[in-house]
Amino acid sequence: HGARRVVAAVGTRNASGRLLLERAGFQARGSAIAIFRLREADHRRVATGPSDLAVRTGRSEDLAATLGLYRECFPDGTFPESAWRSALEQGDVSIGEVDGEARAFVSIDPADRWIYHLGVTAGERSHGAGSYVLSEALAAYWTSHPGETLGLSVQADNVPALRLYRRQGFMPLLVVQSFELGL
Repeated sequence: HGARRVVAAVGTRNASGRLLLERAGFQARGSAIAIFRLREADHRRVATGPSDLAVRTGRSEDLAATLGLYRECFPDGTFPESAWRSALEQGDVSIGEVDGEARAFVSIDPADRWIYHLGVTAGERSHGAGSYVLSEALAAYWTSHPGETLGLSVQADNVPALRLYRRQGFMPLLVVQSFELGL
């Protein structure tokens, strides 16, 4: 079918699974990933954000700004432009902006019930922009999807992101390591 690789993941405490993959020729890929979940009832909403930050639903015309911010925040990111276009058209991206300029974004895929990206431009980090945009995006999501549980994954060594998610009520599920086998 044209596949060039097989990717697998096992919990970091699963020594048997790791050995099985390594014996089959798989090699560890990247750092460990922490997987979290959040139920609506457990969300600890952020009441206020930076005074000049406005949060709104992204639109098709935000594609260039969103892609620019995505590439800044995720330089190795692989989500194609078509996925961003579709997410913006469907209203699945929330944008935090200052004076009309995108400074932060969150993408939540309702089909997967998964938060795929939370990005904040370098100049806005550590000022509460990410927390506020995430909190507002979650509140908007649950207006249309009440009671659903959402998940996300984050690199297990990304301490600022781990703190942000925990403060908002996200609960850790497991930590996994990815492995890859070239075909």
